Amino acid sequence: MKKRTDITIKVRDGWIDQWKKKNAQGNGYYSFITTQDIKSEGSKNRSPDFEHPHRDRNFLSLNESFFYLMLLFDPRITSIKEQYPLLEVERTQYIAKELGLKHPTYPYSRNVPVVMTSDFFCETIFRKQVVYSVKDERAFVEDELKVKYQKNQVIEKTFWESQGTNWHLIRSDQIKNIFSENLEKIIVDLRLNDELTLMFNQWIMFVMSHWLKFNIEPITHLFDKTVSLFDVSYEQATSLFQHAIWHRFLKVDLRKRLNYRYSLSDLGASLNV
Repeated sequence: MKKRTDITIKVRDGWIDQWKKKNAQGNGYYSFITTQDIKSEGSKNRSPDFEHPHRDRNFLSLNESFFYLMLLFDPRITSIKEQYPLLEVERTQYIAKELGLKHPTYPYSRNVPVVMTSDFFCETIFRKQVVYSVKDERAFVEDELKVKYQKNQVIEKTFWESQGTNWHLIRSDQIKNIFSENLEKIIVDLRLNDELTLMFNQWIMFVMSHWLKFNIEPITHLFDKTVSLFDVSYEQATSLFQHAIWHRFLKVDLRKRLNYRYSLSDLGASLNV
């Protein structure tokens, strides 16, 4: 819900029209809610859009931030839209009425129905849509939150399933793990600068030609060789390696912590080129 007082239906509908116009311009996706609009119960943050420079993503909790990385790494997902509105509002109102539930309303308003949103609306390689709702574990154990979220989730789930779209509830204990920590570590190298981009193909061929050796040595030895042979810094050598993992030139078991004192073999690594 937007963070302001004296909300009227006219004001709310103005937000909807503005969102539709911005997204009709074809300049990328604009989320319906930004971090400035809402008082989040989690740690809201504005994150860089790692795929599209000079753009930001709006997340209302750290759980959403971590799950975004999981979606970004998933080869089945082709587009990710966060804070996606359930429109039209009359449809969610009708669903709530049919379910015998009270539709959420904006605070500091005269019962103006909220524009409900889903945390992530995604397109897939199968040309189908899928929606994810991310919730902290507190929402399942604290009575007040439990009642609030369960009602809203039933409305949200029914809305999407009525349109033939799969809806999934994601709990935070499914997100905060070694896998998501590893993704947070390597996402910074999803894109390389021009210098490293030009160097990458030569570097990965070098790794391939010495695979049997590097596979059993600590990964730091590969970084040392990269520094000496390619005249780059240790940080740049790390970036080349992490870029290769993100784009699956090197396949590793990301359920194991990425400790570069381990060998590639320890991480279950294999070449994928």
